[in-house]
Amino acid sequence: MITAEDPEHVQDMQCGFVPKHMPDAAGFLKQYSTYNAKSETMYDLRTFSKAAKEGRRCLIPVTGFFEWMHVGKEKVPHFIHHAQDRIFHIGGLYENGTYTILTTEANTRMAEIHNSKRRMPGDHPRRPRARLAEPAPDAGGSAGPVRTRS
Repeated sequence: MITAEDPEHVQDMQCGFVPKHMPDAAGFLKQYSTYNAKSETMYDLRTFSKAAKEGRRCLIPVTGFFEWMHVGKEKVPHFIHHAQDRIFHIGGLYENGTYTILTTEANTRMAEIHNSKRRMPGDHPRRPRARLAEPAPDAGGSAGPVRTRS
């Protein structure tokens, strides 16, 4: 992660946000799914509000991400990535060595893929380092179904 506090260094963190006020991180993650947070509600939900209000934002460098398309009763995984397979960054919140991916309403292209909840990784407008921002996969990206084990 590239954090707002230390934007010159990449840090390792665990996916699955655990707020500081939680004494049992493992128990918290068993009970709650905090891999994603809606950017529209991050200031309102107790789990994320303190980190959001205190500006603990991060950029998460990725080569791509998976979204699931619902086709009838099946869920078909799609891998979304930059057309030239470059690293790009998605926004998140962090605390206590853990992070969550901020999501937003899906754009037209992503809504076709993530067709149940119509969400996609996004970013908060106040990025820790604007110079690190890359175009979203929709701007010259590629997406397609991937094989799963049979």
